[in-house]
Parts: sequence; structure tokens; C-alpha cells
Amino acid sequence: LTYLVDLFHTAITGDGVYPPMVDSAVLLIVILIFTLGAKTIQQHNLHSGR
Repeated sequence: LTYLVDLFHTAITGDGVYPPMVDSAVLLIVILIFTLGAKTIQQHNLHSGR
């Protein structure tokens, strides 16, 4: 969430803590990790009958 706020801050005021590419890359990586984790847990639960 901090990276998203920093990305908005950079877009609005032009001075962020991290460059926009770093903010975007970290957000994308975190989204992918959570999505893959959720899919893995869902598949495990489907196979175990929960």
C-alpha cells in the first residue's frame, strides 16, 4: 500500500520516495505473489475436500 501511495504522490506532486518504475514493479510482484498463493490454497482445498 505504501508503494501505491508513493506512486500517487509522485504523480500529483512529482517528488516521491521511490521512482515510479520501482513502485509499479513492487506492486505487480506483490499482486502476483498474493494471487499465486490464493490459487495454490484454493487448489489444495479443492483436492482435500474442504
